[in-house]
Amino acid sequence: MVWCLYPNKNATPKSVQDIVFHESPACLEAQQTMRNGDNPLNFILLDGTWNNSAEMFRRLKEQSKLLWGEDDLPCISLSTSGVSAMHKLRPQPFWDLKCTAAAAIGLLSEMHLLPELTSHGLDKQADELENALHTLLDALTTQRLRKGRSIMRAVKDRNNVF
Repeated sequence: MVWCLYPNKNATPKSVQDIVFHESPACLEAQQTMRNGDNPLNFILLDGTWNNSAEMFRRLKEQSKLLWGEDDLPCISLSTSGVSAMHKLRPQPFWDLKCTAAAAIGLLSEMHLLPELTSHGLDKQADELENALHTLLDALTTQRLRKGRSIMRAVKDRNNVF
């Protein structure tokens, strides 16, 4: 089963919990996968600017239709809120959007909360990724300061802030 972690505005938003608790054929397949472990769940995280990722998502939907015959690529959105550690250095267009690494952390954290996946240590993996993100932030901040640049990027459009 393949799920795309992307805020698909054209479909009803699904969460990580929807993979397990809803009775759609895709969710039932995901439940069976988690029980027998033969076919792992696969998640696609798009890595690019928001404009680029929108185009990547469009192409990915086209390819999924060609390969799997699906009209729409199953997408999930994170239910966790909060601003990523990277937001002060690289602000996102909206406060609820995250960089790719922060999205991966959120996905691992939410998956860990599912009873079927609690024993897999996904919380530890999320913590390790969070530590790596903070290390990257520290390195980028040091580099900016060394070059005499501001560590705070200007917010381009304040109307996008909730």
